Amino acid sequence: MLAARAPNPDNLYMYTPSALFVEAFLLLILVSLIAHISQAIRRRALFLAFTVILPCILEFLGWGGRLWSIMAAENIKQFSPWQLQHITMFIAPTILFATDFVILGHLMDKLGPVYRRLSAKTYKIVYITLTVVTTLIQCAGAFFSGGVAAKGENPVTGVKIMLAGICLKLVLMLLWAALFFDFARAYLTDKPITATEQTTAERKGAITRPIKVILFCLFVTYLAFFVRIVYRFLELTGGWEGKFHSTEIYFNMMDGAMMYLCFGLWNLCHPRVFAQTSGIERMPQSSNASDSVSVRSDEKEDIVQEENKVEEV
Repeated sequence: MLAARAPNPDNLYMYTPSALFVEAFLLLILVSLIAHISQAIRRRALFLAFTVILPCILEFLGWGGRLWSIMAAENIKQFSPWQLQHITMFIAPTILFATDFVILGHLMDKLGPVYRRLSAKTYKIVYITLTVVTTLIQCAGAFFSGGVAAKGENPVTGVKIMLAGICLKLVLMLLWAALFFDFARAYLTDKPITATEQTTAERKGAITRPIKVILFCLFVTYLAFFVRIVYRFLELTGGWEGKFHSTEIYFNMMDGAMMYLCFGLWNLCHPRVFAQTSGIERMPQSSNASDSVSVRSDEKEDIVQEENKVEEV
């Protein structure tokens, strides 16, 4: 149930943001942003301009809005800096999660396209469409709720729109998990979803060390996004005076820290490096497979010898 009480227009944060935390996050995100831009240019990773660099810029602007609010005592009452951080920091994670979709697509191509449920084209259409729709819904909710809150009125309609965006974001995350586990099941049991005449050694890529590292990063970032979704849901349903909205430490730890964790991980384990790791390494052929090949060759030799005998007779 949504809280019915209207926010205080004199301080929409319901607290004064800590300058120490704000400046620390600004510095950390700026360093990560510069590193991401440098890595994207050096490694020609154009897809990162949208999936990582854009949300990093939005997150930096959001923390800049919080700094703007505390630069002067009267700024805490201003609507513009609060609205800036309210919108940018609400939609940045949705765009950033697209990185996990892009990397999962590369992962499936490397380990074996025959094990994936959706074709590469359909996969891109699905995650791009859902990401754009979710982002637009959250933008609309953030704009609407922010405008109403600035007037001291209860922004229940805007909050409902934002909750709808969060629910769609959760659907997006569940879809990603479903595709991941469906691929993992087909890969580990060696049951191709797409019909193929390839042998196991030909169709199945090996799980190399870089792939293990990227799998770990995907797992950690997925958990970080999930923590943030839980926080935002509790914040919105609890209302402006609820403990999750009116307590800064929850925001810093369950939103700011989770976002920086994702940015930092993709700095250390750059997706482009993963995408360029020595092509596709196929599974080594088992002794049984080699034995069966030798048996078939022996059978062919026997048949040829029999035919030669018949011709001699």
